[in-house]
Amino acid sequence: MGRRVEIKEKKKKSRNLKLKVTGIIILILCVAYVISCALVPGDTVLQGVSMNGVDLSGMSQKQAGLALTKDFEKDYAQAALTVKALDKDYKLAMYPSLSFNDAEAAKKAFKYGHDHFLFRGFQLIKGYTMGEKMAYYPRITNQAALDQELESSTLSTLNTTVQTTYELKDNELQFTMGKTGYTVNIPELNKALAKAVGEDDYKTVIEAPLIEGTVEAVDMEAVYQEIHKVKQEATLEVKDKEYKIVQSVEGIDFDKEQAKTTVAAAKEGEIVHIEIVKDTPAINTADLKKHLFKNDIGKCTTYVSGTNARISNVKRAADTIDGIILLPGQDFSYNESVGERTAARGYQKAPAYSDGKTVQELGGGVCQVSSTLYKAVVLANLEVTEHHNHTYESAYIGLGMDATVSWDGPDLRFKNNSTYPVKIVAKYDSGALTCKIKGAKLDDYEVQFVADILKTIPYSTKYEDDKDLKEGKTKVIESGHNGYVVQTYRVIVDSNGKQISKEEEDKCTYSKKDALVAKGTKKAPVATTQAPGQTEQTTQAPGQATTEAKKAP
Repeated sequence: MGRRVEIKEKKKKSRNLKLKVTGIIILILCVAYVISCALVPGDTVLQGVSMNGVDLSGMSQKQAGLALTKDFEKDYAQAALTVKALDKDYKLAMYPSLSFNDAEAAKKAFKYGHDHFLFRGFQLIKGYTMGEKMAYYPRITNQAALDQELESSTLSTLNTTVQTTYELKDNELQFTMGKTGYTVNIPELNKALAKAVGEDDYKTVIEAPLIEGTVEAVDMEAVYQEIHKVKQEATLEVKDKEYKIVQSVEGIDFDKEQAKTTVAAAKEGEIVHIEIVKDTPAINTADLKKHLFKNDIGKCTTYVSGTNARISNVKRAADTIDGIILLPGQDFSYNESVGERTAARGYQKAPAYSDGKTVQELGGGVCQVSSTLYKAVVLANLEVTEHHNHTYESAYIGLGMDATVSWDGPDLRFKNNSTYPVKIVAKYDSGALTCKIKGAKLDDYEVQFVADILKTIPYSTKYEDDKDLKEGKTKVIESGHNGYVVQTYRVIVDSNGKQISKEEEDKCTYSKKDALVAKGTKKAPVATTQAPGQTEQTTQAPGQATTEAKKAP
């Protein structure tokens, strides 16, 4: 019993000793650990700490940041990701879109061993013995640069969906039907790129996320509005005698409803042919440029006489109509074009007929311009819609070829019934007035202006006494003119002079003008006979002559 107790006590003492030793060791270890925690440097990165493969041991945070930045600029300058889209690889240069936060990376490296006090010793020992490898990778922060790279690589514009197209070919409208394809889902691709960069994985090929495209239905109404053209002849846009050419347009049309049905039933990729109808203009732009005002299709020259005032009026009226352009179908009015003949507009008083008498009238002489123009118009084979001849025949132009005009009265009107524009040219020079119609001479024929006198009405001579004119003497006060009835014709002959047609132009009636002659009634003085032995002595009294007979000595 005593032995057992002794043995038991010994075991107890041994166990207590072991406990004490263990406690002391633990205490020593704890003290040593605490000391190691306290020994961690306070302003540098722990020994053995590296980031992104760069040893940062003993560096300050600033030094560590600089070292990491240098490594980033070196290792990532050629960084690129590969994207596979529709069986084709696209390489994206990533460096321009990346940025590296060296301050955050250095702070993370420094934090190891500088966080909780009680963890420091373990981290210190681990750094010295095993090292601590850390990672802090760049991030995509410049989205604009990445967008530019995606555009340059064509990934952002990649689209294999083919839309329906159409093309005008010869006598048909050809539709090439579209095909369904794919586009890249750029927002999802951006996420995949960000994930790869975040994991520093530049080796794995990224499969581009795709979106199935849609072939849009053909808007046949819009197609029709674009293709359909109304025929338009080449013409001129005229303003103040200036002009510019308006291009011709070829008319194009097709059956819109039939085209809708045909295209709607077509398969992807199929070519559909739609028949079109063309309407070609009679005068295209090239034709107009070639023939515009090229020929003098009608011309007349008359010679101007009379007072300076009359000549001035002729010149002013000619200048006013000179250069006027008439498009096909357009009408011309002499009165509207020349305007009212007033002193304010520069017209002067000159001889003109009024009620069969010669009077001084503002604008006297403008009828010579209208008459010269009238003959040029007929010779140009244009349609005359209003014409009036003078009361009496005109000295400057042939019978039936004159044209009288008066403001708010008779007018000269004609229409450009040709297929090309015409231009009036009117010039006065050195006593000659010339009017021309310039246009396009397309046929080899000539127009002749012919007048037939149907009737001549002889004038009479009327006499009136003139007491101041010696008896037996006569003096013409007003000259006489015969009257006429004249039929004019527009005769067309070919290049050989053979008549093609002869049409009545106008019937003109001219009044006769009787001559007026003064007949002298003044008696001659009676002569006195002298008696033999007498001589004649004459004395002159104021205003009269007297004769006194005297006897001879």
